[in-house]
Amino acid sequence: MIVLILVLSLLLAFGSITNADPLYNPPPGCNGDIKVHNGDEEPSPIQQDHPKVGCSFHLHGFNFDPGSEIVWYIKIHPDTGEDPVLSGILIADANGEVRTELLSLPTDMYKVFWHQTGCPGGDKHKVFKVECEPPPPADCNEPPNESGCKEGLTEHEGLCRNPACLDEADCTCPPPPADCNEPPNESGCKEGLTEHEGLCRNPACLDEADCTCPPPPADCNEPPNESGCKEGLGEYNGLCRNLACPEQEDCKPQKCNQVCSVNSDCADDRICHNNKCRNSACKGEADCVCGEEFVPEPGTLFLLGSGLMGLAGYATLRFRSK
Repeated sequence: MIVLILVLSLLLAFGSITNADPLYNPPPGCNGDIKVHNGDEEPSPIQQDHPKVGCSFHLHGFNFDPGSEIVWYIKIHPDTGEDPVLSGILIADANGEVRTELLSLPTDMYKVFWHQTGCPGGDKHKVFKVECEPPPPADCNEPPNESGCKEGLTEHEGLCRNPACLDEADCTCPPPPADCNEPPNESGCKEGLTEHEGLCRNPACLDEADCTCPPPPADCNEPPNESGCKEGLGEYNGLCRNLACPEQEDCKPQKCNQVCSVNSDCADDRICHNNKCRNSACKGEADCVCGEEFVPEPGTLFLLGSGLMGLAGYATLRFRSK
């Protein structure tokens, strides 16, 4: 009996110690977890984790005690012994969630640590990677970055410089080519223009004060301009027309291999193939013809008739000789 009482006493005492030790009965919020989310938006499902993120990301925690304090910090991984690169304190909301503002770090491997105040044990942690997209190349008078210097620039004494003025303090990026009636710059004149008396001018009207850039060639039924008529057209009575049938306002090309853009540019029994009106039966053949009806020339008819008459005479002589 005495032995039984002693055993019961020991069990009760052990149970009291176990209940008093928080290791055996942790608070509910000590199971909280932090997820790394790419960018500022939430993923779906919201509790997924992103082991690799871009330059901008945020931390989102779940299952903490409402109103509890969560301390977090981020260090380079593997640990270099340096101070955390980012850190902060968050207070869990009524749902036990915490969320940082948008964070930003350069490309590297990192480890995030967190700890809810009042919970036993060490910090929880997880590793993630930040991989930033390359920045745009550096502009004039800026140090070259990982993408180098902007096109047309070169590195000179630690800066991206214009090769045309490397040693000038006020050196700038090459400007776009000058337009009509503007002085040519270091990039010259715009395509299609030429320098004339210190200005970029249209070669078609070099000496005209109101000279403008060449317009696109005129289309069908439009007056030709200084650039002429569109390819495949010619001038007829002051208008750009299809010279195969210039008197017809809705003129369509009538001959094979004439320039076209769409099927409607060709006669009804032809198609536009590789910008040529072709016979649909042989659209890819170089010697394809449009199948015009054969109309023999007068000379051909005369020769044919002469041949037939000769054959008739020969047959008559053979018949008489028998």
